[in-house]
Amino acid sequence: MDARLLVTLLLCFLAVWAPAVQPQGAFEDCCLAYHRHIPWSQLKLVTSYHCQQVSGSCNLPAVILFLPKKILCGHPRDKNVQRAIRLLERRRKKNQGSPTRKKLGLRFQPKVSRGNQGSCLLS
Repeated sequence: MDARLLVTLLLCFLAVWAPAVQPQGAFEDCCLAYHRHIPWSQLKLVTSYHCQQVSGSCNLPAVILFLPKKILCGHPRDKNVQRAIRLLERRRKKNQGSPTRKKLGLRFQPKVSRGNQGSCLLS
């Protein structure tokens, strides 16, 4: 009888304690590591990007790159990542106005806000 009571108390404790422990980034969409080598064939398909600054649970400066069917994390100083951002900016200037999702090739709406985009480009 004592073993059952102990197991019941242990399960109750775990049920109350477990939801309080969250992994890093559980409430925020952010990059926790860089993709090592992103081929140019994928980078030229970037439809949008977001500059991730170090804050909250996002402890890594990164460029979040949105492709038609995936999201990649690039290093802000990577030459190919910078090249992809410049290519995207040229496309946006060419399309001036309010580009539609179809023009940009977006098939899904990313959760991450894309404000403060210009700060990713290095001079």
